[in-house]
Amino acid sequence: MAITINAENHPLVVAQLSGVSTPAETQTYIDHLDDWLAQENPFGLIVYKTDYELKLDNAEDKQNAKVSHHLMMGWAKAHKFKMKQYCVGMALIDPVMPVYKRPLAPKALGFVFGCPGRWCEDLTAAQDWLKQQLNQVNS
Repeated sequence: MAITINAENHPLVVAQLSGVSTPAETQTYIDHLDDWLAQENPFGLIVYKTDYELKLDNAEDKQNAKVSHHLMMGWAKAHKFKMKQYCVGMALIDPVMPVYKRPLAPKALGFVFGCPGRWCEDLTAAQDWLKQQLNQVNS
């Protein structure tokens, strides 16, 4: 997998996910999250899933997915308070998410990470929502 981080427009940051991440890639993503939280300033996060055909075809992918999920969930649990404090929102772009699951995304993101969440149709919708969230915090 590749986790590509684009923080050029910080405090609006994008994490593009494709495929199954290795634990090392997941840790790099977590390190970025730690850096943004350490700044103690509001930020918005777009999580953009681009792999439409994610398949766990082999034992290595299955193991990587399991370990990466465990790392991310452990980090989220330990940092939920700070995420609630500084992350103004997490926008999820997942073009293949079934329509019936989309209303659940905000609740799931909020429960796991502590910050508001939203499923968004595309990058523009995600950026617009997070800019609105940032403007509310900054006004």
